[in-house]
Amino acid sequence: MNAVELRKEVFAWFGTAVYYAQCVEVELIIARLFFARRGASEPSDEEWQKIEGEKRTLGNLLQFLRKQIEVGQEEVEVLNQCLGDRNFIVHDYWYRRSSLLATPSGCEDVIAELQQMAERLKRGNAIAEAISRRVRAQVGIDEASVRQVQHEFITRLCEGELEDAIIERQAKYLQKLGPE
Repeated sequence: MNAVELRKEVFAWFGTAVYYAQCVEVELIIARLFFARRGASEPSDEEWQKIEGEKRTLGNLLQFLRKQIEVGQEEVEVLNQCLGDRNFIVHDYWYRRSSLLATPSGCEDVIAELQQMAERLKRGNAIAEAISRRVRAQVGIDEASVRQVQHEFITRLCEGELEDAIIERQAKYLQKLGPE
């Protein structure tokens, strides 16, 4: 592989790692939002104000969820590693690694590091998804309904419908999920 192709691969793996870092964070945000529905079909205005005022950093989300639901020690360790990986890749990665792109061996080292990071973050995403499923179960939302909403959303996006229009059409159905 020539130097240009190696650099392209570096950026592809960087994108993969960042993608999984965002998947972890978004899944935990979703879990946080489901907690707002505990005991109600939709959050009160007061609860929405509280959520809006919170910092939605990955670290804060982990702290919140650990207070609300049992999270196993291995899950905590993996998610804490994801927090470190996410912060490093978003804030410091190129500052610390850009010089390695000057040589083929440096590119190969960066690719190997990014592949490992992407794998850890992918594993963290699976854990975040499991936590989110437990939260949904706790607030009374069944997985068949979640899959139906996801499938409908993706189908409508693929058909060219705008995201806001889809959400508006699904809002009434979503309000019926969970506690009455």
